[in-house]
Amino acid sequence: MYQLSMTPPTQKEALAVSIGYTMTADGVCLKNGRPVFCELSHDGYANIRFKHDRKRYKIRRCRLQAFLKFGADLYRPEMVTRHLNGIRTDDSWENIAIGTQSENQMDRPAHERFAHAV
Repeated sequence: MYQLSMTPPTQKEALAVSIGYTMTADGVCLKNGRPVFCELSHDGYANIRFKHDRKRYKIRRCRLQAFLKFGADLYRPEMVTRHLNGIRTDDSWENIAIGTQSENQMDRPAHERFAHAV
């Protein structure tokens, strides 16, 4: 039986890339040039599951795109992955950024920020 790996996030996206995962500019995940099924999590983000060396891994598709775009900067302690237009399933190159949690909150419209602040 396989177990879900507890590998640190810094290794999961790099591992995925090393075994053939990549992303198109419009946010489609590919493995060795073929589209990959992504499941939607309970919080609305697309996840990719894969196996390597008898271990199971799960990563968010947006983090894979962020890793491809920003490299190791993604793993600085204060960094989070940001969806600039607020749509969690839009993992296109132009929509993905990294920044602090504060910057991430500022991506939301003002009325949403105020609703979550209380």
